[in-house]
Amino acid sequence: MVDIIYPELSYTLTGLCFKVHNELGNSRSEKSYADALEVKLKEVGILYVREQALAPSFEGEQERRNVPDFIIEGIIILDAKAKRHSVGKTTFK
Repeated sequence: MVDIIYPELSYTLTGLCFKVHNELGNSRSEKSYADALEVKLKEVGILYVREQALAPSFEGEQERRNVPDFIIEGIIILDAKAKRHSVGKTTFK
């Protein structure tokens, strides 16, 4: 079994993500989910930075283009993802 390094924070974040998804459903944009998650993070008092570029990971690294949606309490990177699902019409004969 793998130990979770920050179990309380990880479980709280997972719960907030599920709460946002349950409230918004499955047809929103990534920005909509991230905006709603930001509201939830504020409600529970979790510190975060939104859309900030990550620091270089090694000496001489070029400018990073990786900008996650959230850096939570300086220890967890969270990037919201959404995929649109199209429902086609089905015709039965």
